[in-house]
Amino acid sequence: MAVTLGTKTLNCIRISEESKVKGSSRDAWENSEYKRRLSVIGLLRKWTLECVEKNVDWSESAAKYLREQAAQASKLDFTVDLGDLYAVNTQVQVLGCDLRLPAIGKANVRHFTVKLMEASPFSQSLDESCVLFLPFDEGSGETAYDKSGYGNNGTVYG
Repeated sequence: MAVTLGTKTLNCIRISEESKVKGSSRDAWENSEYKRRLSVIGLLRKWTLECVEKNVDWSESAAKYLREQAAQASKLDFTVDLGDLYAVNTQVQVLGCDLRLPAIGKANVRHFTVKLMEASPFSQSLDESCVLFLPFDEGSGETAYDKSGYGNNGTVYG
């Protein structure tokens, strides 16, 4: 399984994907009839990767690198290539990296689980009636950027 995340190639033993459709609805009277209009905004995708690395110095460790990227809320390129079975090529944010060191003597083996979320899950065009869309995916800072295209950015207080 060829999996690349940022500058690291991972030795994944398991990968799972969770996808949820995100959308909105609005009610309207049209031609003297009540109608509910549904609009799909995008697809929110998350992944969980179970990985192992053997005989890798901590300074070069993918687990160390991914923990640092999670702390910085960085966006990373993410690719998975399983040929015709499954493929991914997108940008993600690392939500966390849990590290487990098995008790097997002095062997240099690390098991770690990485949780990822697609960085721009709402890249599809929005419904023209949407005048404000704040997905709060900036990672840090005081400004929430409006993705509707109208520039209605917000400032977070508190």
